[in-house]
Amino acid sequence: MSTCERLAATLDAALVDPGAAQTLRSGRLSSGLRHVGFGVVDEAGAPLPVTGLMRDRPTPVATAAKASPRKSSPPKKTPVGRTRRVAQQELLRRQRAELQERLQEVEADYEAAENERAAAECELDANEHHIADMQTAIGRLTDEMARFRTTR
Repeated sequence: MSTCERLAATLDAALVDPGAAQTLRSGRLSSGLRHVGFGVVDEAGAPLPVTGLMRDRPTPVATAAKASPRKSSPPKKTPVGRTRRVAQQELLRRQRAELQERLQEVEADYEAAENERAAAECELDANEHHIADMQTAIGRLTDEMARFRTTR
């Protein structure tokens, strides 16, 4: 069980059980809590020791320990579940925005690289033409030099 799941289970138990809520408010928890239908237990499955926290009435854990175990009811939808879903949706929205921003950066980099490639290709074409012109000039000068030598 992840830390987020343990925290959600503890908050659910505090919403359902006043003794668990009081324990949570006291700040004396050393592990997470779970509501199991007939009371609150810690992560190891031991009943929550909340005696003395609510002086006016017995705690649900103490009452549940004396009473026979009942069938547990299905978990109720709580605001924590909705809050978790909203947090997940917000996380997904932020991740999507980050990915879209990164996509724009990559597309801009690609466009810049494509422009550089096109410029380099133009420069290569110009240099190839220049080489061809120089080879023609070399051939012409070689012919002139050969004629000059023969006429001398």
